[in-house]
Amino acid sequence: MPVLSSKRLRTYFLVGVATGILYVVIGRSSNSAYQIVDGLFAAGVLPLVAGCFLLSKSLGSFDLMAYTQKKLKKRDDSAPSADADYLAKKESVASFKEPLLVGAIFCLASVFSALTLL
Repeated sequence: MPVLSSKRLRTYFLVGVATGILYVVIGRSSNSAYQIVDGLFAAGVLPLVAGCFLLSKSLGSFDLMAYTQKKLKKRDDSAPSADADYLAKKESVASFKEPLLVGAIFCLASVFSALTLL
């Protein structure tokens, strides 16, 4: 299995580009160079947020919440009891590397372009 999926990388890159272009078109700024820097930053934030969410999901941050909900539902008399363990049913998590990489690239491009404007 490859480390990075080219299809997911391309998808997150296109989402970032679309977000950046949308921000540049809609955003209002007195200087167009600053608007491009802000667009690059906006293009990086969306994949970074998605990557952080997937990373926290892969580390098991949401397992405790789901496990307690299953236990509370099991204790409720009106709910049918489930015999299977939650952790045995746990699904595999999508890779978080691609959105973090794309988000970091756009944010770094924003930082470097802002430094050149100084």
